[in-house]
Amino acid sequence: MDENLENKTDFKNRLISFFNNNKKKLIFFLSLIIIIFSSVAIFKIQEKKNFDSIAEKYIEASLKLSSDQEESKKIFNEILLSKNKFYSIMALNVILEKELEKNKEKILEYFNLVESINLTRNQKDLILFKKSLFLLKEGDQEGEKILKKLIQDNSKYKSLAEEIIQN
Repeated sequence: MDENLENKTDFKNRLISFFNNNKKKLIFFLSLIIIIFSSVAIFKIQEKKNFDSIAEKYIEASLKLSSDQEESKKIFNEILLSKNKFYSIMALNVILEKELEKNKEKILEYFNLVESINLTRNQKDLILFKKSLFLLKEGDQEGEKILKKLIQDNSKYKSLAEEIIQN
């Protein structure tokens, strides 16, 4: 019994001694952990606010589309420049569908901007497929090269690309 009590006292003394000897290190590591968690939380909150802001801009641009296409085009351009994985692709789709931009070089710039975003393989393939269709519509043979690359890479859009090349 005395031995058990002595072990507990010895352990308690060693623990107190450890804390006293390493007080600065422990405070530093605890502070570091708190700073890291706080930074991650702030980053996530900021990311959410940014996403919400872009979503609001997309809605605003969509609403202005019928009344003020130039203003709508500017807002869609801002959305594209934000490089948001979701809304940049949607903004590009609207610009192409509604023919808001007539300048071929500017549209190719938009495609390159969206391609530079960290997307999944299927999303990148879809962007390349749309780019090839746009280029073919413009009479550019680069579109056919992109379709052949999609076929070669065994893309999800391989059958569509083959069908387009055959026609």
